Amino acid sequence: MNRALLHLGFALLLALSWISWGPLGGWPWSALPCEAAAASKELNGLNRVEVGGEEVTLLDLFEKSTLSKEMKELLAQKIIGPSPSPGEEKFVQGNRLREYLQTVLTQHGWDASELAVHLPDRITVVRRSVGTSREDVEGAFREFILAHLSRDAGDVTFSGIRVAGNPTLPDGKVTYRVNPSSDGRYLGDVALTVDCYVDGKKSGNIKVSSRVELYRNVVHSQHPLKRNAVAESSDIEIKRINVTDGAEGLATQPEQVIGKRLLRDVGFLEPLKLGDFDEPLMFKRGDAVTIIYQEPGLKVTASGKALMDGSRGNVVRVTNLKSKRTIDCKIIDAETVEAIP
Repeated sequence: MNRALLHLGFALLLALSWISWGPLGGWPWSALPCEAAAASKELNGLNRVEVGGEEVTLLDLFEKSTLSKEMKELLAQKIIGPSPSPGEEKFVQGNRLREYLQTVLTQHGWDASELAVHLPDRITVVRRSVGTSREDVEGAFREFILAHLSRDAGDVTFSGIRVAGNPTLPDGKVTYRVNPSSDGRYLGDVALTVDCYVDGKKSGNIKVSSRVELYRNVVHSQHPLKRNAVAESSDIEIKRINVTDGAEGLATQPEQVIGKRLLRDVGFLEPLKLGDFDEPLMFKRGDAVTIIYQEPGLKVTASGKALMDGSRGNVVRVTNLKSKRTIDCKIIDAETVEAIP
């Protein structure tokens, strides 16, 4: 019981004296003891220790080549505290480490007097760290935006990429996750936050910004065209242009406009929109048409007169010349309409 209390007292004293730090500043932690056992009967403390995990063990503080397997296993079980943050240092005081070590060894049946323990006045403990890869960060940023735009890389340009921050990360496997844009926009001036993960644990973040522009092949007029003109292949050409500020509704294939009727005048080399076109007129107001009245088992035709211009599929008003009644009809072709019941 007395030995256990003595061991606990030493451990608490050491834990309380392992105090805080500052970048590369010092964390004068009274050095925690490690358990010594060596085939050569020696424990040699290190002056400077680099640790990779989140905790420091007694085994980390000693040269391992002089330790037996049993001693290594014992020291590895003794966690003396959390590792310093990347870019910072903590310190273990040699005199306290010696006192604690003797207590631990005695508790585990070792005769400390038979061991040669060599300790420096102070052991410096640092965390192994890695930096971020600008190339990987930019790559994650690009891939994320391309995926959200659903575009090939050849359609999108990135210019003036700026990476703000280069956090020092704990040693381990580094991966990056890009956070979505708060406004859902990925064109124009885009700024996103890239989180850095080490072995699956978030360990920092980086701000990345860039001008993102979208280019597409767009149908243009080769010369001015008038309203109601039907577009032909000789009237158009394809030009690749920057559509960052508005790509929606632009005609990108010739077949989208050829044979269609313009709803407005267009100028020279003007980008053409799908909304600028309609089907060509089948007839104009005042033209003679044939009206088809159709019911199951019955089909009757009559002469009529169109009261408005119309394209295939449009519904127009037509007057039956015999009955003088005006009815709604659907345009079938340039000479025929079908009465709508």
